[in-house]
Amino acid sequence: MIRFEKMWAIARKEFSEFRRNRYVLLTLVLMPMVMTILLPIVYLVPITTLSAENTTPVQLTFNTQNTYEGMTFSNGYYTNTSFKDCVLDNVILDGCQVNGGYLNYSLVRNSEVSNSSMQSTTLYFSNLNGDTRIDVVLVSSVIIGGQSDRVGTLLLLINVLMLMFMLIPAVLPTIIASYTLVGEKINKSLEPLLATPTTDLELLGGKSLSIFVPTMLASWLSFIPFVVLVDLITKPVLGYVILPNLLWVVAIFVMCPLIAALSILSNVIVSSRVSDVRSAQQLGSLVILPVILFFVLILTQSAATSVSLMALFSVVLLGIDALVLYVALKVFRREEILIRWK
Repeated sequence: MIRFEKMWAIARKEFSEFRRNRYVLLTLVLMPMVMTILLPIVYLVPITTLSAENTTPVQLTFNTQNTYEGMTFSNGYYTNTSFKDCVLDNVILDGCQVNGGYLNYSLVRNSEVSNSSMQSTTLYFSNLNGDTRIDVVLVSSVIIGGQSDRVGTLLLLINVLMLMFMLIPAVLPTIIASYTLVGEKINKSLEPLLATPTTDLELLGGKSLSIFVPTMLASWLSFIPFVVLVDLITKPVLGYVILPNLLWVVAIFVMCPLIAALSILSNVIVSSRVSDVRSAQQLGSLVILPVILFFVLILTQSAATSVSLMALFSVVLLGIDALVLYVALKVFRREEILIRWK
């Protein structure tokens, strides 16, 4: 049976050691400050200071002479024509109306496109309403309704900041663990601790708890000013307060603790194989690779950031944590710790 009072006693002893270590305290303060204050300003302020997009529709006059519905057109020039639910590929449109169709590799001038999908198309002096766009160039054109490019960029950058915010619980344990684990190996202060009447699991749990608590406190406390700053920067453009939302709640209160646990347990394993602080920090930092991979997937739009995706990723992290915990317990054996931790 696990005695949590023993684990907490070990953790309290480590907390007192942290208070005397200026490097650990400085890391706990500076890194969250960078993620909380500097990054939102660098990423979001340049977008919000851009001039607002023109939302007044272009004044167009249509003289429709031909109407087509549900047809496919390729490699042609069309003027004064209305297309409904048509596929237009490699065409030039002038003074036309497109509703519910598909435009690919085309040039559109003095026209109106609504409820359509466009790819690799250029629009000049035209109106768009409710369209899906991929690689579309707009010249003197206006998006009516829907999400503007500036708003879309802000939302994307906020998701990017969320992924970067997750680096806090991934990186901080590599700094703290390098001192609480490897430091004791160097200072030869493990013997008194091993002599206490605790089990291997209680000893590992106390050590891990002493790293987990300050890591999560730093992450959660820094989230408060982060939310305030992001909302102050983005509300004039978005028109509403975006944080906190369900996606961020899952990220901060579910994924971040799982990431912290993975980082801590990984550093336990690393500490059993290295004998200096610098090596422990360098090898332990490799734990952030899964977060970086997720970060790259989002940026390349290989995956869409959603609550369901974050929940799925959390389940995967939970499984990885369980596996790493098993390995860490195998490494962290009392009868071998003095022999192997050299």
